[in-house]
Amino acid sequence: MATDRHANVPAEAFREDDNWAYGEKRGDKKRGEWNYWRDSGELVCREDWGDGTSRMTYERFHPNGTVSQRGAKDLVKNVWIGTMRWERQPEPSSEDAYFPQGAHEAVRAYELVFDDDGFIIEERCFSSDGEPLTSAGAPLPARPEGVPAHAFLANGDQVWVAQARRMTDGTFRGERIMWDRNGTMVAHTVYRDDGSVLRSATYQDGRIWMEKEYAPNSEMVQRFFHSRTNPPVRKSETLYRNNQQDREETFFDKEGQHAFSVRMEKVSEHHVRRYDNGALVYEGIWSADPSVPPEKVEYYDGKGGILVRYRSNGDGTGMWTLFDDAGGVELELPEADERDRNEDGQWSRFIPGFARYEWPREKTDPELIRESFHEAHTEEVIAAAIEALKPSKSLTAALGTGWNKVKTAFGHGKDLPRLVLALLADDPALADYALPRIWMEIEHQGTLYDSTFRIATAIATVLPEHADRPDVERRLLSFLRDVLNLPHVTLDGAAHKLLVAAMQPSVPRLERWAEEAHAPDLLQLLGRIGAGSELAARWMRQDDNAEDRAFAACVFALVTKPAPRAAALTERLASEDDPFVRLVIAILLAHHDQIRTPETLAILEAALASPSQFDASFTRLEPMLGDDVRVAVLACLPAEAIVRNADVVLAALAEDSGLLYRINYLDRLLGAVFAGETPAQVADVQRKTLYATARMLDAHTNFVNLLEVVRAHGVPTESFAVREWAEGRSVPAHAKKPATKAAAAAKAKTRKHGAKNKPAAKKTNLAAKKPGAKKAKPIAKKPGPKKKPGPKKTVAKKKTVAKKKR
Repeated sequence: MATDRHANVPAEAFREDDNWAYGEKRGDKKRGEWNYWRDSGELVCREDWGDGTSRMTYERFHPNGTVSQRGAKDLVKNVWIGTMRWERQPEPSSEDAYFPQGAHEAVRAYELVFDDDGFIIEERCFSSDGEPLTSAGAPLPARPEGVPAHAFLANGDQVWVAQARRMTDGTFRGERIMWDRNGTMVAHTVYRDDGSVLRSATYQDGRIWMEKEYAPNSEMVQRFFHSRTNPPVRKSETLYRNNQQDREETFFDKEGQHAFSVRMEKVSEHHVRRYDNGALVYEGIWSADPSVPPEKVEYYDGKGGILVRYRSNGDGTGMWTLFDDAGGVELELPEADERDRNEDGQWSRFIPGFARYEWPREKTDPELIRESFHEAHTEEVIAAAIEALKPSKSLTAALGTGWNKVKTAFGHGKDLPRLVLALLADDPALADYALPRIWMEIEHQGTLYDSTFRIATAIATVLPEHADRPDVERRLLSFLRDVLNLPHVTLDGAAHKLLVAAMQPSVPRLERWAEEAHAPDLLQLLGRIGAGSELAARWMRQDDNAEDRAFAACVFALVTKPAPRAAALTERLASEDDPFVRLVIAILLAHHDQIRTPETLAILEAALASPSQFDASFTRLEPMLGDDVRVAVLACLPAEAIVRNADVVLAALAEDSGLLYRINYLDRLLGAVFAGETPAQVADVQRKTLYATARMLDAHTNFVNLLEVVRAHGVPTESFAVREWAEGRSVPAHAKKPATKAAAAAKAKTRKHGAKNKPAAKKTNLAAKKPGAKKAKPIAKKPGPKKKPGPKKTVAKKKTVAKKKR
């Protein structure tokens, strides 16, 4: 380290840490003016300690002599007060090491405002021209109404924050409030003087959603509130005691009146009690050693009587007994694996999981315990009956082997062959038991698996063998129909082809049956396997029922080749009088063949404006066209038609209808009005669409489907940024500049000549909704249904401030 004294350094100066220092002391306290120099001779810091007892001010300097930092300290309280400011130069400086970390390069000055107790209550950033900026380097936006003047933007400029934060350890005091960019409150926390939390609240859409209140004895109360009540009304309140080992949750109705309470008391790791409205309803005591039988497992009726008791046989097995109201034995249920229940503590099998309670509830815990026991007993009986079933040779061959390696939604499919056997049983109780369990394994949230096709293909293979068992046959056909209706069933081409091939031997019988019984469900199934074209054509032309004609048109479009399909549908449209059938044909022509004549466009646009007249009839077409008229129409309309009807779509976005439908409307509208671009200057229809988008983002914060759609069209997912773009105050970073006249003319020319054959948008699966229930509707016997805010503490660290003088 250099120790040679520069000529600029006074002879009286002495070394203090890494700098030269000079000033007066009285005892061990500095007083008056103190100066510090770098080894290179420049003044690095000047302090004024006054009388050394009350206040100190300081300034630091860049090597070029300009101020780099200034502030003041209360010597009595030993805290920083007033405004502390940092400044950086265009050129690199040794003082840059002390500039608040994390600030954007555009930020050239940074200020912290301290209260009289040394808590930071405001943070400010400025450009080189002195213009206010956010810590992320953006121009400081207008402050929303209701957000106080000392609040600052934080958390990547996403929220406004008003708080009092201690610099030394980051603890808070008093109130800490957060608002989104629109000025809607999102969080409110109250701190004690020692920095611990007294109360915290989270808001959704500006309404309180959840609140926590902390007691000094470690108890905590968590409250949730009913949505859309004014003033707020408690929905539930949970009291946590004994380090959250004892939880009591109370539920309230929408008027705030007590509804019921439940409690779980974890006395120890292997001792649990449950209560319903204060009455003991379950107690389990078991050993840490899984080989030791439980000491006590009993359920109670809420009146002091025993409802269920477990008795061990001493060999790892035992017996559950359900008692009736008189104390007599009502049912018994064997337990085959005590060890497994001991290891997982699963002795509370007949009572709901504690997190499952909701208001309103229909049954008390004792009622649910009795019901759950009966269900478990029934399952035990059914499982034993299924185990006794013997598969036919043909079913065994159709199912094949290796099921312990076949992929399902939750692992392997070793149990699926046995469940398929139950699906083929004469006893409907066995089939009802098996069907939801099969669906749970072969389809999950739109995803299909190897097991999906192996199960369906095996059932299709043995289907002809069950023609003399009408109930079983209808059950199997319903299952196959629902599999073939799944949105992504054709993506695995090879597996789908095998399934369709396995159905072919049944086609003649299904065609006869569909025609003789006039069964639309069977016609639809035929359509899914490429059959039934002639039957569908006849129904489409001749059926007396308009809904059945529309249904038949959908099947006809599904199985007929493009040229004859377009010709037949166009001819049918010319002679059809029913508005609903005309709408369906117009959708089919536009969707399958991109035929959008003035006539079909007029039909589609009229339905878009007034869909309610078709809603009831449209429901029947759900597997083929979806279940929402507007979704189906918007999927077929070209962009220019959607823009032409933008006000109609915008009105639909404001309706209180299904959110997923409205997200679909927004998707099509954004795609049409922006056409894949994000212009810096927006047209009127784009501005209206942006405002509608912002309103949806406000109302459904962090809803994943909405965010994905908005993001896909290059629109910000933060509602404030969307409004700023709409109002021309700021634009997305990737927004395109206005094209030159030549480029715009060339683009317009391309659109004009390409519009004839180019689809308006990517092809949409109109029937994208999967079956509503895992248990399929049977083919009818009588066919035909008539989210600490703020940039991560970008201020100087304690170490930085302490080093300011060196």
